[in-house]
Amino acid sequence: MSRSIVSRSPVPKDLRTAGPCGKVEYYWDLNSFSWYGEETVKRKDPFLSVNTQGRITISDEAAKLMEINPSDTVKIGVNKYFLAVRKLDSGLAVKPVKAKKSKAVFIIARKIAQEILNNGWTLPCKVPCVLDEKNKMLVAKKPASVG
Repeated sequence: MSRSIVSRSPVPKDLRTAGPCGKVEYYWDLNSFSWYGEETVKRKDPFLSVNTQGRITISDEAAKLMEINPSDTVKIGVNKYFLAVRKLDSGLAVKPVKAKKSKAVFIIARKIAQEILNNGWTLPCKVPCVLDEKNKMLVAKKPASVG
């Protein structure tokens, strides 16, 4: 019996004869990693911070974005992934942070801090926030390291 040997290449013949190829580039898919560590917040960036006693602080820069003053009232929205603060006519009283030349303010809200914990956040936390101009509110996203 005679057998004929057929050589099969995984690369089609037209590619082998087409000439030199371009540079091969490698990259890593960022979603293939589990990321750890806190998101760093620079002092000049707007942020919200929440401690275990229920003190929610709105930084100097964030208060300037929202034009929040110590005599204002706010409402706070919480869900599994976001924390939002809206300036409204009725709600929680805003108090000034006792620091010279600071526009930072805070709210005492123990029940809201417990709700934040119930939604999977870890306390204390300090998270960057952005201004949602359409809805006129500050929005902070739960840090990726929390889950």
